[in-house]
Amino acid sequence: VAADLRVLLALRIRGNADTPVVAARAELSEDDVKSVLDSLVGTGEVEYKETTSFGSFWRFTNEGQSRVLALLAKELDDAGARVVVTETYERFLAVDRSFKELCTDWQLLPGDDPETRQLNDHADRGYDTTVVARLSLFDERMQPIYADFATHLQRFAGYGPRFAHALDHVQGGDHDWFASPRVESYHHVWQELHYNLQSTLGIDRAGEEASRAAAEPSG
Repeated sequence: VAADLRVLLALRIRGNADTPVVAARAELSEDDVKSVLDSLVGTGEVEYKETTSFGSFWRFTNEGQSRVLALLAKELDDAGARVVVTETYERFLAVDRSFKELCTDWQLLPGDDPETRQLNDHADRGYDTTVVARLSLFDERMQPIYADFATHLQRFAGYGPRFAHALDHVQGGDHDWFASPRVESYHHVWQELHYNLQSTLGIDRAGEEASRAAAEPSG
């Protein structure tokens, strides 16, 4: 069941994916993942698609979606961790907006009018250095929270090192590792962790976003 959960959750988080991608996110060998996926095909929870335009990939069925949510709920309750993970998630949400603002400051140059801010071409090294320093401080504050998730559910243990790895690249001058979707950037891993937590706690992503938007002050 543990392997089923890891594989199904990897597909839920990554969407349509080939075997190496599922294996990387599930933190299992490709052989083990292929065995689990073949079994899940047999139960009707996963299907394998071969297309001309998008290549070959695994994807959920409706049965797979239902099963992973049931497995996640059972995992959380068996660990007796629902309350503490929910509380830690609230700490994560409390800084979500400030992190997104930090990413915006990396992508756009400063300006009084948010609508007219120019794209950051990274020619101003002083500005970039300031934003990278802010990301470093942010990561320093967040690492204990990443560790708290792992304390209660071991499958979260990889997130702290992944964030640290992305930060190392940013500090080394590789701009993509801040917010690009092309690599495992800090922003990319943040989004993945957010969706993983929503899935773990059975939170509807669209519903949460609508509630947060409604709670924001207008103007």
